[in-house]
Order: sequence, then C-alpha cells, then structure tokens
Amino acid sequence: MKTIVSTTSVTCLSRRYQPHHHHHHATSINRMTSTTQNSSSSSSSSSKLRQFIHKFTLSSSPSKQTNNNSILPQRRQVTTTAASATSDGNNGKNNDDEEASTKYKIPPDDISVFVTRPDAPSISLSPSRTQVLYSHKPKDNPPVAELARKELKLGGIRIDTKQNSSSRMGHTVKLSIGKFPKTEADIGAYEDITGLPENGLINFVSWSPNGKKLAFTVRFHGDEHEDEDESPSSSATGRKPLELWIADVATKSAQKITSLAENYQLNTIFESYSWLNDDELLCCVIPKDRPKNAPKRPKTPLGPRIESNVAGNVRQARTYADLLKNDTDEKLFEYYCESQLVKTNIKTNKTTMWCNGEKKIFTRVDPSPCGKYVILECLKRPFSYAVPCGRFPKKVWVAEASTDKFLREICDLPLAENIPIVSNSTRVGPRGVNWRPDKEATLYWTECQDEGDPRNEVGEGNPRDISYLVDFTKPTAETDAPKAFYKSGLRLSGYAWGCDDLSIAYENWYKTRTSRVAPFSPKENAEKDSYASTPISDEEKQNILWERNYEDSYGDPGGFVTRRTDLGTYVLARVEGETPLGEGTATGKTGAKLLLQGSGANPKGNRPFFDIFDVDTGKAKRLWRSPKKEKLFSCGSLLSDYGENGEEQITLQTMRILTTKQSPSEYVQYYETSFDYKSGEDAKYALNTDNGDSNIVEEFEKERVEGPCVLPVRETKISNFPHPHPQLSDPPKEIIKYKRDDGVELNGTLYTPPGYDAKRDGPLPLLIWAYPREFKNAESASQLRESPFRFTGISPQSSLVWLARGYAVLDGPALPIIAQGDDDDAEPNDTYVQQLVAGAKAAVDEVVRRGVADKDRVAVGGHSYGAFMAANLLAHAPDLFCCAVARSGAYNRTLTPFGFQAEERSFWEAPDVYSKMSPFNNAHLVKKPILLIHGEDDPNSGTNVMQSERFFAALKGNGAQAKLVVLPHENHGYRGLESVLHVMAETSEWLDEHCKVKRV
Repeated sequence: MKTIVSTTSVTCLSRRYQPHHHHHHATSINRMTSTTQNSSSSSSSSSKLRQFIHKFTLSSSPSKQTNNNSILPQRRQVTTTAASATSDGNNGKNNDDEEASTKYKIPPDDISVFVTRPDAPSISLSPSRTQVLYSHKPKDNPPVAELARKELKLGGIRIDTKQNSSSRMGHTVKLSIGKFPKTEADIGAYEDITGLPENGLINFVSWSPNGKKLAFTVRFHGDEHEDEDESPSSSATGRKPLELWIADVATKSAQKITSLAENYQLNTIFESYSWLNDDELLCCVIPKDRPKNAPKRPKTPLGPRIESNVAGNVRQARTYADLLKNDTDEKLFEYYCESQLVKTNIKTNKTTMWCNGEKKIFTRVDPSPCGKYVILECLKRPFSYAVPCGRFPKKVWVAEASTDKFLREICDLPLAENIPIVSNSTRVGPRGVNWRPDKEATLYWTECQDEGDPRNEVGEGNPRDISYLVDFTKPTAETDAPKAFYKSGLRLSGYAWGCDDLSIAYENWYKTRTSRVAPFSPKENAEKDSYASTPISDEEKQNILWERNYEDSYGDPGGFVTRRTDLGTYVLARVEGETPLGEGTATGKTGAKLLLQGSGANPKGNRPFFDIFDVDTGKAKRLWRSPKKEKLFSCGSLLSDYGENGEEQITLQTMRILTTKQSPSEYVQYYETSFDYKSGEDAKYALNTDNGDSNIVEEFEKERVEGPCVLPVRETKISNFPHPHPQLSDPPKEIIKYKRDDGVELNGTLYTPPGYDAKRDGPLPLLIWAYPREFKNAESASQLRESPFRFTGISPQSSLVWLARGYAVLDGPALPIIAQGDDDDAEPNDTYVQQLVAGAKAAVDEVVRRGVADKDRVAVGGHSYGAFMAANLLAHAPDLFCCAVARSGAYNRTLTPFGFQAEERSFWEAPDVYSKMSPFNNAHLVKKPILLIHGEDDPNSGTNVMQSERFFAALKGNGAQAKLVVLPHENHGYRGLESVLHVMAETSEWLDEHCKVKRV
C-alpha cells in the first residue's frame, strides 16, 4: 500500500495538546503564550493528554491507578528529603522524612506534552542512490516494565537471556521504501514493506551490496509472564532469539529465512550477520549442542572470592561496571556469548555450518571487500574480574569464505589489565585490524613501539606506531612477511584510504592537543627496503597537510569527503577534470583534488563550508558556504559518486551532494544540491558573495584557503518532516557573549518564552544547564562552536521544556577549565573550582545585566559531569543560585581514584585536586536546596548510583535541603516513560518551589 506522509495530519495531532502557559506576571500571561485556544479548549486538550499517558502507563503495568497524579511502578522508588536546615526540630523529625513514595508522578500538562511528540523517520539511501529506506521509530518511550526484564551483567555488557542479545535494545517499528524524490510529489511518498509479523520489533537493518535486498532482524515484546520461565518462549510472537528476515526492494515484501529459523537461533550479543555477497550471509548462532539450562549460581558459595597481585604488578583501571565476579559469572559469560557460524544462501534458502562448527566467543565477523575472505575475532580465557571483556585475551585470524579454511593468524593477544590510564595509551600488539577499502582483500593493522605507554620515550626520529599490511589475493599470503607502510611520530588514530599512490594518515597527541594529517603512498612505502627499521626521515616529517591544535575549532580545515566504490566500500573522493585548482586526476600521486567539508566555526557562529583541496600545494578553494541568512545549511554525503551502473566519475559539472537546511523554527530538512560549474568562469565565481557578505573565507582561514570560487547551486527538497513540537515552535534565542573576570571570553545560548519582553515583563526565573569542558589554552576555550540558526529541538529531558513554564534558560554556557601556564604538564583541574565559579558568575551576571533573570531566582543543573558541576557550584558559589538539579552525577572523586573525564592523574598523584573537586568533601558548605536524580542501574564508569546515595547521606547529615530520587531499572540516561514523566514532575516541583514561581 502506498503511503504519503501527511505533515498536516501529524501536526494537527500534536496540536490537540496545547500547553496552558502561566507566568508570575499576571498582566503578561496572554502576551507570553503562543497558544491561540481559549482556556476551555486548552483544558480539554490537557485532559486528553493526561488520559493518554494514564492509558499507556497503566496498560504496560499490572499496577492500578491510585489517584490522578501518580502511577504505581514495578519496583519501589526511594525518594527522601532531608530535614530543612531551618527546621524547628520536633524530636529530629520532619514531614519531609515521610515522603518516601511508591508512586510515579505526572508533570504539569504544559511540559508533559513534549513526551508524545512525533519523530521523523530516519532515512538511508540505497547503494545506487535511487531508493530511500524510511525507518520508523516508536513515538513513545518504553514503559519501565520493559526495562525491568531480567538481564545479566557480565564482563561489562548486559545480556537479555531470553533473546540472547544485548538488553534494552531500541528498535524500529516499520520499514518503508520510496524512490529518491525528484519532484514535490515524490517527497514523503513510500510503500511499507509487507509480510512482516504484527508488532514485530526491527533491528540490524542493512542493504545488500547491490541494493536489491534488505536484511534485518525481527523480535517481539512477548508476554511479561514469560519472564517467569528462564527458557526462550515457544510462542511465535514470544520473547526468544532474534529472527533474520529478507525484504525484496522491488516488490516491497519480506519473508523469514526459514532454513535458518528452523534449524538455528541467532546470537546477537556481539555480532548478528554480515553480507558476503548479494546472495550469502554469515550469521552468528547459538551452538546447537548448548545445554537448555544456563549454569546455576550455587545457593551457598563454595568459598570466598580471591583476587591476587602478589607479584606487585602495576594494574590501574577506571571504575568499570558490570564486571565478572566469580566462576559462575565466567561460565554464564561463556554460555550466552559462545557462538557458531553458519552460512545462509537467500537464493537457495540453504543454511550450512561454517568454520567447522567451532564454538567460540566470536566478537567480529568481517568479510573482505571482495567477499572472499573473512576477519574473525574471538575472546578466550583467562577472563578478568578487573576490566571489561574488551580487554580479555583475544585472537584474530583470517579464513577463506568459500571453504572456511583457516589462512593466517594475525594475533593472539593476552589479557590487557595493564594498559595505563593516561590518554594515548593502547594495547600492545596488533590493533585496528581492518580491510583496506580500496583493495579487494588487503589487511592492515597497527602496532605500538612504546609498549602502549605514551610516557615512554622512543627517541628522536623513532616512531610511536608502525602499520603493516598483507595482501590476501596473493597465493603466498599465508606466509608472507607483513610489509610496513606507515610510521607515525605521534599516536596513530586512523586512515582515510584513497589508493596505492595516495592515502591520508591521522595522528594525534593528547598532552599537547596536537592533530597531524599527512598524505602518503602505501605502495611506495611498502616497497622500501628496511622501511620499518629506519627512523622517520626529515622529508617524512615535513610531508604533512597540516599540524594543529585540535581544540582550535576556528582552525579546523574540515574532513575529507568519501565516495562509494564498486566493492561497496568508501574511499577518498577525487575530483576529475577541470577545477579552480587545475586538472584533477582519478589516480596517481599528483594531481589529486579532494573535497573537504567542515562546520565552519567562527566568532559569529558556525557556517559550514565545502572546499576543493589540492594535495600537491596544500591549498583550498571555497566552493560553497552556508549563506549568511537566518538558516543553517550543512553538507552531507556525495550523491553523484555511484549509480545503477556502478561507480561514476566525480566532476564539478556533475556533482550532487546531500545537504540539510534548518532554522530555529524550521525542522531539519534534506535537499539534493547540485553545483553549476562552467569552464573558464573561475574569475566570476571568485566574485560570488552572499548579499555583500565578503567573509566567504575568514581572515584566519586565508593561510590555507586561497580564496572563494563560489559556485551557483540548484537545490531540490527531498523531505518534508513535521515540526516535532508545534506548541513551542519558535522560542526566542540568542547567543550571548561575555567575559570571565580574568578576561576569558565565554558564550552561551539564552532562550526566553515566546512573546517575552524584558522591559515590559520584567526579570524571569532562570535555569542554567551546563557541562564543563577542559582546555589546554584560553584561545581555544573562548571559541564559539554553535550556530544561532540551528533548529531548537526540545526533547522530554531537555532543559528547554521549562520555557513552557515561564522560565528563561541559559543552555550550554561555556564553563571552560583551562590549564594554567604554558608547560605541557599543566593540568586544567589544578584550578577547577576557581574557574568553575568564575565562569558561572560571569554567566549569571550577564543574564541579570540584560534584565532577563532575577538574581534571586537562578537555578543551576546538569547531567553526569554537569551534575558534578551543579553540586560544586552550590558548595562554592552559594550566593549565585537558589537551588540545583543534579542528574546521574559523581560527587566523590576518591571513588574514581584512577582518573575521570580528562583527568589522567590518579588520586595518589593529585590528592588535593581530587579532594577539592569532590562535592562530597564539601557537603557541609551546601546551603541551598539540591535535587539528586539517578538511575538505579547506572553502568557508566564513575557514576554508580552509590555516588548519589552517599552524597545525599552526607547532605542529610549536615542538615542540607536535599532530595534523592532513584529511578528503578534506569541507566545513565532515562528511557522508561514513567521515569521520564517523573523526572519532569520532580524537577518542575523543585524549580517552582525554590525559584518561588507563583502559578495563577
């Protein structure tokens, strides 16, 4: 059935739920609201929304509704509030102590409306760029009951034992296919894929190499009662391992691969499936002889858990979650993670065992570009109780796809518990084992030369890393000595592959924040005698495209654009034929004209660009830049690189790219943009400007960008997604700039409610929502990295929802923590508290100076490291804020003794820094109310729920006004619908109470 996306109908559905705005200035209520409905209409809409929320949450839970403002959860929620510091006693008791609740709350109607906003489908282009795949996501968050399902936490991962997959997977609810839009009638026109089971949940979607098929998995929510039985469901729509399905793009019909489904069950914990070619796939399946029942934990332990370091080795690790703890955990890890590999032919519907039916913990199955060879990777014993499974012993080898014959072992790495905690540390041995995308079957990898520790000196001219390759198309590949093809003076971070004559290497060094980008010839280097054993020559050191401070956003030259190949891979896009920089060649070491695209950060706000770059000279010409209008244009991928007949020549005359356009009130839409380049008109193009805007190339860019050659463009709109929250579609916003006391320039985005006027309406309560960031120098810290024309998207957990409640919001103000001094060893956190307070004070003072904020009603909040910030500000800047909201934070740095965020030193190396930065140590200084919210199952390194529990106990013990909300079954971020609503409700109550907002 053909479907046309109706923007009007979707938008109207949202507009049924208009928020009813209130404000403490009664005389300005009507001016400050964007709704045009009368109060009775708005009340009716709110009632419908509340009914919808109740229906959704109650239908997902056996609990019964007890009142109009709460929902019973699956597990007890613990929320307690400490006695106020001004309490009059009453035998040490306070009514707040009785607030421990077992009920979820629903927030006010004007903000709960943001929970049910429709999302635009995500899109994926077919290899030929002629078809568009639309993946439709569910409109609503899952219920907490779904998150509450049993999961095993083993080796740093979480496993759904019923599905033999990762737990808490997101999903797509529907797939649709339409042709690439060429006319207005084509926009949003698609046909749903048929044949899918009702209520199926879709994951792992991919195009076949030729784009004629789609592969994906299907699973089901099942019945909650199934969780009582440990074995997978026998029901057709029960909870069990995922099924592999294939859809025919031409007919838009799908069917299950029966030869696979009838004989095997997928194991998708680490891998799911991989296309070998247009007809064959390799799949990870549960071993045929695996026992029905998983290992059982003994009721009584057989003995104590013992870990030993009697050898006195140095083994440092961050505070990882969900690690193995005992022998039973090890057995369970093996039980669920072990797989066998099978080969499925979708043309003949035959499935056969592959790799001799060996049972291993396969973590990677990666076919070569030609599909004839496969990289295989597995984990093995001995396991670790100190680090996650990514550091377990690992074996990597290559096998032949057609015969599953073992060809060559690449590495057999031991347990890696000894990787240093400092940045640029790495595992010893081959890493980054991959196929070259420009070759049929050439394998490459990198090996460190400093024992993986950047603190080790390697000597002048000696490399930090060396990369090697082996060509598996040669008959002697099994025994050929690996050929070194690149040596890096810094830590190698990756490659942009082009061809034998020209590829690009990326190196970086954290201590100095240095990024280095260098062109090289893989073939030329690999053919040199003793290349690996000779020092890096002066010529090689000088052969770089640029070396820069990667924190300097203004100096970012952008990233290289890639193109699709006939192998189905992506390599550097080379422009052929006439260009403003001379003739471009398709191959060869010289004459390479590449494409660069970047965000275009500058002091006035991001203006993305599209440049053509001459590798020979290191100079660029600007072909396009986001116009100086009240819209933000951005470049995406090439559209003219590949067609129905395969690879296509890239020229400026025929080039088409995918672009996006947005504004603060207009949702992001996609466009097909074509350039109109004509021979001999470079001089005219050099004069092209945007309505007198001469800054097509900024002054600070002119060293690397010779000048503009701005080409005329033709735009064709290809999407028409609806506005996700029309009830608050255009809140006024402004990027404001101000200075810290020490002269460091700062910025932030200030939002106000629609219709607000500071002179007329007076100052508002203000919420500052922030996340500090470390920098090496003040120049980089002061840069603006945002556009005033970016769409104002508001999610349920965004700070911007409070605009609907009459608050002003300063979102993302820069709070840089800058290393003091020019010494490479200077660390930002040595003066963390002083700089944090100085930045916050500057932000508050500026918004108050503008008359937007009432200085006595300023709240601060943040998530994760932002929560850590908020707690510190209440302790060290008590006069700035009236209250704080801290979500999923860490407050005691001694509980993360081997580093956190960008801090590389351990607690024992910098005890004063850890102590001064810990709000827990300064709980006695917190005199303003603070709301702590945390997910009960937070797996994030450093933010275990214990952090909030201990901090709350410290606050309570010192008489601070505090409240702790622990969300059952939630992780570092919150997904359950009841949880999201409850967080909004708690935050609304907290802000309204402590910012003294009067509702009329």
